[in-house]
Amino acid sequence: MINKENIEIRPYKIADYSQVVDILILSFESKFKKLTNLETNNLKSYMMDALLFDNQPQDGYFVATIKNEVVGVVKATYSNKAKVNNTNKTSFFYLEKKYGLRNVIKLRFAMILLSDSTNKGEYYIEHIAVSERARGHGIGTKLLEKVFDEANRLDEIDKVTLYVAGTNQGAVKLYERIGFKTIKKRKSFLMQLVFKKRTWFFMSKYLNGESRPKLTLNRYWWLGLLGLIGFVYINDIRNVFIHGENYFILLNLLWFSWFIYFIPSKR
Repeated sequence: MINKENIEIRPYKIADYSQVVDILILSFESKFKKLTNLETNNLKSYMMDALLFDNQPQDGYFVATIKNEVVGVVKATYSNKAKVNNTNKTSFFYLEKKYGLRNVIKLRFAMILLSDSTNKGEYYIEHIAVSERARGHGIGTKLLEKVFDEANRLDEIDKVTLYVAGTNQGAVKLYERIGFKTIKKRKSFLMQLVFKKRTWFFMSKYLNGESRPKLTLNRYWWLGLLGLIGFVYINDIRNVFIHGENYFILLNLLWFSWFIYFIPSKR
């Protein structure tokens, strides 16, 4: 039985990393297992070796604990946040040898698709997750409250934003209940191809009143022009995901990772 009075929200520590990855695996497992042939233990091992999720303490990185057990995590970022370098990152060649080139390329590209750049004035939630046994006790809400406390502390921030899969209606309802509104619905062929989830909601909550969202270009929009090269290989890439053909074709996904920067978005 979970006593809500025992729930503590505190800054993330390096010692929390293994427990944090356990929680994030539950959140991302359904997405990543569609891409790889890795079992859960190997998927966790890869996440820790490749540092798919930051292992260093930083602004906006918090965990929820109950009697020193980590039961939830949230990580948020903003445009002028101080950069923190992760430690002990494993080389690409070691990862390829241990987990297979196909798995490494697909998972790296998946993380690129799931990432998003932040605009000025925006406090963006990169991920939020609660352990399975601790769900239904308001921990997600407490983590979000901590996010808003931090956002209000920063003078340049006027809104909190996030992306959520359109199929995750439980999360959508939670965000709407605490004041988030859907700014746009993004339908992505690449997200459908990689995650089997085509529709994603970009949601926002303004801290002091609400203003109309604007259509803005990514600050790296110029890289997007290079991404046009990727369309030459679109059919070949599609065949790799469907039929498992020549995996080296997946290297052309990098062009699409740049093209994403060229697409304006409503923020």
